[in-house]
Amino acid sequence: MTRANRGRSWEAQLDHQHRIYRQGRRAVIFRAHPATKVVAGRAIRQKGPPDYFGALSSGLGVLFDAKSHRGRRLPFGQLQLHQARDLEAWHIHGGLAGIALRLEPSKGERRTYWVGWGALGPPWWAWRERHPGARASIDLEWLADHGRDLDGGADWLRP
Repeated sequence: MTRANRGRSWEAQLDHQHRIYRQGRRAVIFRAHPATKVVAGRAIRQKGPPDYFGALSSGLGVLFDAKSHRGRRLPFGQLQLHQARDLEAWHIHGGLAGIALRLEPSKGERRTYWVGWGALGPPWWAWRERHPGARASIDLEWLADHGRDLDGGADWLRP
C-alpha cells in the first residue's frame, strides 16, 4: 500500500461518521481532496489543506487532518508544515482544529483519538524548530494525557 493510501480505511470510517453527524444535524463536515496534477502520465498530488473542514451545529468552524500510523506513536514528520500552518491559523482564530488519529500498536489492535491543536501544536512546533529535548512524536502515554480516546471509533464529537 502506498504511503498516500495508508489512511484510506480510517478516512472512510470518518466519512461514515460525518454522514451520521449530518443526518443528526450535529455538524456538516466536508472532505478536502488535494489538487492533482498529471505530469508525464502520472498523477501527482499537490500540497492541500488538512483533510476535513466544516461547522458544528453551534456554528463553530472545524478544520482537522486524519492521520493513521502503524505502531504506538505518531511521528511528527507525518504532519506537513503547510498542514500545521493551517491548523495553527484556524486555532488562533477561534476555530476547532486538530487531528483525528488512528494508531495500530499491535496486529489487529486499533486505537483512535481526537487531539486538539491547542495540545498538539506546541510540541509539534518545538520539534519543527529543533528545540533541545523536543519530542519527535506523540505516543499512547502522551495521548492518555492530551487526547480524547475514541475507543476505536470515529465519533470525535462525543463529549
